[in-house]
Amino acid sequence: MAAQIRHRSVEMIKRINRYSQYTPSSLSIKQLLDFGREASILNSYKFLSSELPIRLAHIMKELGHLPVGLLDMPSVQRVDDWYATSLIELIDFRDQNKGKSCEEITRKFTNLIANVKQRHDSVVETMAQGIIELKRAKKDSNVDQYRLQYFLDRFYTNRMSIRLLITQHNMLFGKENSLTEHIGCIDPSCNISEIIESAVNNASELCEQYYMVVPSVEISVSNAVEPGTTVNMCYIPSHLHYMVFELLKNSMRAVVENHPDSSNLPPIQVTITKGEEDIVIRICDRGGGIPISKLENIFSYLYSTAPRPPSLDLIPRGEAVTPLSLSVEANEVLPVFGEAASQQYLVRGLSGDWTA
Repeated sequence: MAAQIRHRSVEMIKRINRYSQYTPSSLSIKQLLDFGREASILNSYKFLSSELPIRLAHIMKELGHLPVGLLDMPSVQRVDDWYATSLIELIDFRDQNKGKSCEEITRKFTNLIANVKQRHDSVVETMAQGIIELKRAKKDSNVDQYRLQYFLDRFYTNRMSIRLLITQHNMLFGKENSLTEHIGCIDPSCNISEIIESAVNNASELCEQYYMVVPSVEISVSNAVEPGTTVNMCYIPSHLHYMVFELLKNSMRAVVENHPDSSNLPPIQVTITKGEEDIVIRICDRGGGIPISKLENIFSYLYSTAPRPPSLDLIPRGEAVTPLSLSVEANEVLPVFGEAASQQYLVRGLSGDWTA
């Protein structure tokens, strides 16, 4: 039986139950692009005012299935408060603005969802702090790794999908102005090499601040579809930058820590390849590798070979080959709370708990 988050009111539980009955609408980049090219703030408002509460309600249902004890941690309660506040604001918005002009309604809604996004800025760190609080409170107890991993995969997927919708709306209609060649936050012809070079620069600055030395990074491009040309694709530059930046941070740390002679650090090699169906970014370093016995842990939110920071960094670790689909018609895969998801917290390996 699922635990209950103690301070949720009866009215809040009713609202969560009501909106979690609806299935979230999975979108593709193509759909976002098509809408962005002929954008209507009123249509965007109509969609988001119903879609955002649905996505929030689904993940709030799952918060009640966190491992025993974690729900009682102050940081987790704080996250739940943020989600509850955002859900109430979004649900009540229409009733509070009846009779007002479309222009005023859409302007207020754009400001509202910008505030919702800002409210949730530190959700990752706060949820991580909740796990630290649980470990400190119950030093002799082990956290249910499977349930936590299952929940966090879905929680962060849900969070990213909500932030994408809000960012796209605000870049099209709000104060977050997008670049001229972008459609909202999407670049129809994202130059992969340029994004990687930017990530290299940012990771290098961080590495130099911490270690006072930086390994070089060599970037090579192999375009099998159009030999001799750059590799471009329709993508969200900020997402690509974040992924590559995190991997490069790990590579640089591993190289520096495994080579005492800082004057002769081996370079990190980044290879970009484009085939008929996908693009692959491969990051290769000589940082000591990953023991076979640890391979199954590298994407665990609780595993890291880095020194323990003041607050737990719940970002999967380890270098990887990152395949990016060239299809702009691929839909989001969103967590759906229902009987299948509920049972997943009890019996592993079931299906039917994600959108198709």
